[in-house]
Amino acid sequence: MTKLRTSRKYTDCDLIGAIIDRYSNIPYNIALDRHGIKPNTFYRRTTKDLNTLIEISEQKDAEILTRIKNDKNLMRKLFKMDEEYIKTTVFKNHRDARAKTQTS
Repeated sequence: MTKLRTSRKYTDCDLIGAIIDRYSNIPYNIALDRHGIKPNTFYRRTTKDLNTLIEISEQKDAEILTRIKNDKNLMRKLFKMDEEYIKTTVFKNHRDARAKTQTS
């Protein structure tokens, strides 16, 4: 059974699920939204804690995580965002920045 992290809104199971989704070609934003993980958290935890995630995963997931760990191209693929997601994010950031400067 997988150990759960309870001090955050998402669990280690959620993080493993998001990684497996990305490995399975689920779009970046859908994979992260499905598991309640923010992009910065996904990147930071995946790059920092992958060995721990492998240790606590069920065998099938651990095999996939190990494959990702050992293949730089697979690791890069996890973090590749589709063009539409990038456009939406940039637009939202610009809109938020304009709103902030108008209220200041």
